[in-house]
Amino acid sequence: MTGEKRRVRIEITDGVVYKATDDDGKSSDPYVQIGECDDGKWGKKLLETPVQKKTLQPKWNYTGETIIKMKQDIIIRMYDQDTFFDDYVGQYITYYNGTTNSMELKLSQNGEAIPKMVNATVNIKFTDLGSA
Repeated sequence: MTGEKRRVRIEITDGVVYKATDDDGKSSDPYVQIGECDDGKWGKKLLETPVQKKTLQPKWNYTGETIIKMKQDIIIRMYDQDTFFDDYVGQYITYYNGTTNSMELKLSQNGEAIPKMVNATVNIKFTDLGSA
């Protein structure tokens, strides 16, 4: 049912950053946020991974649980942590359909998976845990 609230386990295992964003030009300090999406805009933050320091191949092995409405659009965003302002790496917009699935998401500045515009990838798995 559309709008039904579901408990969901989200596993974010690893990813790749294709362009270093740190000042040294060799690495990044990436982390991922997952939030609700309302008309293509960021809404309520649901989960956030820890920062992985000085790497272009982060391994988060992060697992969290949250409540998501069926057919709710969600945004998966990656940032690079910096001292004053975090750099935006890219995002992917999808929706939760109530099934367990694993995906490799291609993140870009505008959320479209056009190969030349992809800045990073994230491996993620959604597992439905039942009604909330």
